[in-house]
Amino acid sequence: MVMAYYIVFLLMALIIIGFLLITKIHWGYILLILSVPITCIKFSIYSPDVNLFNVFFPFHIIVFAVLVAVFLSRVTNKLKYDPEYNPFSIIVFFFAFWALITIFWAPDHKFSLFRYCQLLLSVLAYFLMVKLLITKRDLKRAINAWIFMGILASVALLFSLLLKDMYVFTKEIGKDLFYVYLHVGYLNPMRGSGFSDPKLTANFINFAALFAIGSVVIVQEPKQKLKLMSIAGFMMFSHLFAQARGALGGLLVAIAFLLIALRPLRRSLIKNISILGFSLLIMFLIFLSFQVIVRGYHAAGLKGVGTRLVSMEEGAGSMEDRFDIWSKISGIFRDHNAYVFGIGAGGSAYYCGVLPHVHGFFLSIAYDLGLIGLGIFFIMVAILISGFFRMLRSEDSYYRTMLCSFYAGLIAFSINGLIEFEYFVPLIWVYLGMGIAVWRLFRKEENAS
Repeated sequence: MVMAYYIVFLLMALIIIGFLLITKIHWGYILLILSVPITCIKFSIYSPDVNLFNVFFPFHIIVFAVLVAVFLSRVTNKLKYDPEYNPFSIIVFFFAFWALITIFWAPDHKFSLFRYCQLLLSVLAYFLMVKLLITKRDLKRAINAWIFMGILASVALLFSLLLKDMYVFTKEIGKDLFYVYLHVGYLNPMRGSGFSDPKLTANFINFAALFAIGSVVIVQEPKQKLKLMSIAGFMMFSHLFAQARGALGGLLVAIAFLLIALRPLRRSLIKNISILGFSLLIMFLIFLSFQVIVRGYHAAGLKGVGTRLVSMEEGAGSMEDRFDIWSKISGIFRDHNAYVFGIGAGGSAYYCGVLPHVHGFFLSIAYDLGLIGLGIFFIMVAILISGFFRMLRSEDSYYRTMLCSFYAGLIAFSINGLIEFEYFVPLIWVYLGMGIAVWRLFRKEENAS
């Protein structure tokens, strides 16, 4: 009965938030962006018969609230109906639909249903972003919100280094059909984590920094350029302390892409490369100096920031763990002869253990959804690549610059996605929704001219 009271309270809160958002519907996409990196607050749903955890975050609650607001706005005619459907969104729908079908042959239907709910909410967030970002003003608000949250995430990441121990508050809030726990606290005891897991924080900061770099090209005032450059530099510096090597490598490749793709930066390529190289050198020197201080703490046997940094040996060990997981899931994949249809939504995570995490965005699609799901995903990739080449041939504009930043973010995420994340992670779906909204506005501007 306790669970029922919590569910009723949650539904009432969602309806109230939805009503409040009707008059300020643009807060819908802003709340979606702001909630993406906040995973230090989570609800863990534990199923004793399966011995596995499923986790939901504030983001998932916000998606419901924004859905309520959009529905009420449509009913009251405050939000106009837009009949335009882009090809990418249609393929996203088929991707989510195929994932739903695969639940029927998943190893555990209850666990897979929870995982599919996470994917469904992430996909709904994608459609909400596309639906709500309809003007240039909306896009600017969304980008500013992403940069603002990137700054907050960077500050929180650096602040988390000062904590002596990881603090996690846990409370059991119900155990009727499932055990439900509320967790509040920093998620990683060894690295800077901020509002979220270090890797998620690092990738969110990547997107924010790349949008900031793109904005530098657009603004004309020297003070604004200096401010945006400082913001991008600060986020890149804080990024180092997350020690997410895949995300850092992706960021560097993405910045190199921007230096070539953005014509204003390409015209002064040597100068910009020199400035970037010098800035990165200073950042790494400061970071290494910090490491030396940390080793002194370790040598003295003191607790402090040293307990929140990982060593190279631990990083190597984490890669060994990944290979072990991939080897195990690949064996199960072959045993089930799941090449075409996959193991089923959430199937690969089910076989990972109590804390299911496959560590591979592309591998998770292949394992769970098989060649059919992978084929649908590659159609999405083909549409993005087609749009990329069309964007490169276009004239300089605000939308072209933002699209370059968007594609740079995709490059960074794809590199890290080789060893991190799964296909239901909200971050990439919200980001895709934002990018497709930019593309739609870009295409309208092209057609008008």
